[in-house]
Amino acid sequence: MTEDRPAPDALLRAVAAALRHRLPDGPAGQERLGLLLNAIGIAERALAGGEGVTRIRARLAAAGGTADPAALAAEIRAGTFDDGASAAPLHDALAEEARARLAISNPRYLEGWLGERNA
Repeated sequence: MTEDRPAPDALLRAVAAALRHRLPDGPAGQERLGLLLNAIGIAERALAGGEGVTRIRARLAAAGGTADPAALAAEIRAGTFDDGASAAPLHDALAEEARARLAISNPRYLEGWLGERNA
């Protein structure tokens, strides 16, 4: 799984910098405050989920035969995983990566998506 940008520590520094300045009054200030609170939540979840991300990266590398995302993408485009035997583990690893990323960046969307799939 490639690193998401910005990294959690950079995200927290950006929030801190924004909070050093007075937020505008009214709806614009409320909107900016909401964005800052969301950024803090993303950074908290990213920092808390470090071990899971490492495990998913290892599984993805094992399924794809490489830890390099560009090399894996090239292999997928070349049809390396077009047969069912090699496609299933890669698909499962990629789906797990997508769920892990959503759990960090937008857990409410993930909950809704999982709810729809289980309905």
